[in-house]
Amino acid sequence: MKTTSAGVLIAGACAALLQVAVASGAAARGDELRRALAAKPDAEHGARLFAGCVACHGSDGGGEANGTVPRIAGQHAAVLIKELVDFRNRRRWDLRMEQVAGGHRLTGPQDVADVSAYVATLRVNFPAATGDGEYLQRGASAYIRVCAGCHGASGQGDGAAGVPRLAGQHAPYLLRQMQESATNGRPNMAASHVAALRTLSYEDFAGAADYLSRIRARAETATAE
Repeated sequence: MKTTSAGVLIAGACAALLQVAVASGAAARGDELRRALAAKPDAEHGARLFAGCVACHGSDGGGEANGTVPRIAGQHAAVLIKELVDFRNRRRWDLRMEQVAGGHRLTGPQDVADVSAYVATLRVNFPAATGDGEYLQRGASAYIRVCAGCHGASGQGDGAAGVPRLAGQHAPYLLRQMQESATNGRPNMAASHVAALRTLSYEDFAGAADYLSRIRARAETATAE
């Protein structure tokens, strides 16, 4: 069946509208991220906002050992800001987080900055949920070879660069995120990061997650970057 000229025009118009929508969404996300990072955070206000997060993350930000909810206590504030903005703009997918981070809980960049600043001050409690140790040495080698260049030799991350702290995170959560990232399950993940993860096997993932979970993350009270 021949494609009519009208059909071609309609298809072209739809494609153009989609490109405009994508560009507009990216611009809005970028603006919100810049404003949140530039805001002067109010951690006391953030503590009140965090009351809406306790049901899943716990009052101490410790998450769930089964890997369904991450430990967020002591994470770099800039990292928390980026992830919240991504959830708000469909650049990360999780129904619960999209609802909580959305406008009815966090109304804008200032709220994002405030709650992130508060969470960054929470003490990291130990221990995290670890793996079974089967691939521990293999995972340690894989992490140092592929991941440490950005995340640091001790998994400490870099708040100024927006690189997450991985040390002391629950192993089941880390394993799930590695697997999802390698299969494009996290649209906010850089292509270079996805490519690096795809060089690793399941055993590497499991071992690296186990290795990182056993590293004591910064135990003293963190400060917002």
